[in-house]
Amino acid sequence: MLIFDDYEEYIKKVNELIEKYKGEMGCHTSFTGFVRNYHLKDGKKIPAEGMTIEVDNLFDILSEIRENALKKFDLLDVIIYHNSGALKVGDMVSSYYVFARHRQEAFLAMEYIIDEIKKYH
Repeated sequence: MLIFDDYEEYIKKVNELIEKYKGEMGCHTSFTGFVRNYHLKDGKKIPAEGMTIEVDNLFDILSEIRENALKKFDLLDVIIYHNSGALKVGDMVSSYYVFARHRQEAFLAMEYIIDEIKKYH
């Protein structure tokens, strides 16, 4: 499974996938999200000291999003890191890499993945 909650293991696997797909991939895109010091509510900034992520079956949800993205955008691979629990401002929430043959699919897939995961935050 390419869903991680250990960032060091995640990065190790990202580097393995970069080597694995050399010559086949046209690009890889990445996104990393962090906890901000505010939340947006009705377009207004509300100060925040962090966030808590407590989602039942988080890995199952992430796995389903990953599989849907692979099929929908005909990707080579997707790897996901996601944090959980009580997070402070500045903490990493999540990180994703999309491996694709072409940039258009990579960018569209990345937007899809982010949008789908944000439904659970």
